[in-house]
Amino acid sequence: MCAVVALKMNRPVYGFLSRSDDMMITGKRHEVFSKYRVGFDAQGKIKGIHYHAWLNGGWSKDHSEGVTMVMGVMIDSVYNIPNLHFTGYPVKTNTCSNTAFRGYGNPQGTLVNEGVMRRIAFEVGKEVEVVKRLNFALEGDRRFMGGKIHSDALIECWDYCYKWSDFELRKQEIKDFNKKSTTIKRGIAMSSVRFSLPHAGPTAHGIASLLINLDGSVQLSIGGTEMGQGLNQKMLQVCSEALRRPIQSITIVDSSTDKVTNAPETGGSQNADTNGLAVLVCCKRILSKLQPFIDKNSGDWHKAIREAFANFVPLQCTEYGIVERSKYGVDETETPYNTTGACAVIMEIDILTGYNKIIGVDMVMDLGESLNPALDIGQIEGAFMQGYGLVTCEKISFDPTTGKLDQNSSGKYKIPKAEDVPNDFRVKLLGANKVYGAQVYSSKGVGEPPLMMSCGAVNSAIMNCVDSWRRENGLVDFVETVSPLTADKIRAMCPIRV
Repeated sequence: MCAVVALKMNRPVYGFLSRSDDMMITGKRHEVFSKYRVGFDAQGKIKGIHYHAWLNGGWSKDHSEGVTMVMGVMIDSVYNIPNLHFTGYPVKTNTCSNTAFRGYGNPQGTLVNEGVMRRIAFEVGKEVEVVKRLNFALEGDRRFMGGKIHSDALIECWDYCYKWSDFELRKQEIKDFNKKSTTIKRGIAMSSVRFSLPHAGPTAHGIASLLINLDGSVQLSIGGTEMGQGLNQKMLQVCSEALRRPIQSITIVDSSTDKVTNAPETGGSQNADTNGLAVLVCCKRILSKLQPFIDKNSGDWHKAIREAFANFVPLQCTEYGIVERSKYGVDETETPYNTTGACAVIMEIDILTGYNKIIGVDMVMDLGESLNPALDIGQIEGAFMQGYGLVTCEKISFDPTTGKLDQNSSGKYKIPKAEDVPNDFRVKLLGANKVYGAQVYSSKGVGEPPLMMSCGAVNSAIMNCVDSWRRENGLVDFVETVSPLTADKIRAMCPIRV
């Protein structure tokens, strides 16, 4: 719009949108409507699933094909599904053009599979958690796209979380609570995640540029963008460890194409891997020429730098970091490791109002040898609350008469508040350390994986609350998974007869 006006008026033009217009125009996460046909034996062991999914792309293509594709290729998630068929349709509608969001098709697949597992458990008369564990794909198995599962600690995370959360004890306590309470119901559920990293293909590389100044200070640039996830801090730590220099002597420069160019997008939870590998290659290359001078000067870094400069030794370099898959017995189409985790959540709902509350959360994740546990735990906690909002309060609806977005202001679009964070919130980094030398100091990526666990566990725990009330009131039919579980939807699933 500004370009058109600038052309007509022949002068610079500045434009801005109102908050209402901005929220109406900005792309949202892809809504999905899914159907499935699943075959299983009397124990609940899956024999095959046929998925159909329709994703709301909005008025233009944007990322809709990519999100649909990712939902399809990752739909097996943590499960071993011998026969699987996925048909996905990105659908053109008259809403805003929906786009890429954290998880990129994975949260949608997670919620669909939560419904599948709940349905199987309902039909065979078993607990959902028993059915889930029965169907896990394990390290060494192959996913439905053919890739082998490497460096995977799913079963260790699940079993640890099950015991650590006192799942059986809490489940019994919840049953006792629900017997005494008619309008407040509680539910408990577990969910898990497997996220394969780093991704195969042209995005599986990072770029870094390293410069050493004559005063001994170090300047670092990477191809990844810092957006609050702690990427820059981790790269400073990697560089500090590799060069054996104090982290205070290293400065990281904001990502820019005048420093490093042609960098892949920052996304997919893999950038500490890819850019970290590039930083390591840079450090190794610099030290290969600098180490003789360091040794000659008895480890005096500053003298070594000045002497290397005087001998025309390059003190800067730019390198790519790539995963040497063949070196570690990994096919070029496979991923060298999996970030895995398990989560146990207790939820509470008020049948009269439909409102919900988080009672307790226990999360266990295997991140190998974490580069920075404080950052990683923060990412896990933040992802959980984001997932909680996604499947509970972040409703999107449109006026049936005008077609305009109802949630067109910050007051109408509801997100979790600080007071929604439960007091009982525990995170455990398992540190199974199955990565060996394939990655940056044997660490694993984090970011999106805990989001999927949150979506699955919160949704199923609330559905357990609903199921408990319905059974007590003679409603024994199965209720399919829906999201977000807003107050009005919970009230509709728990109809109080007056």
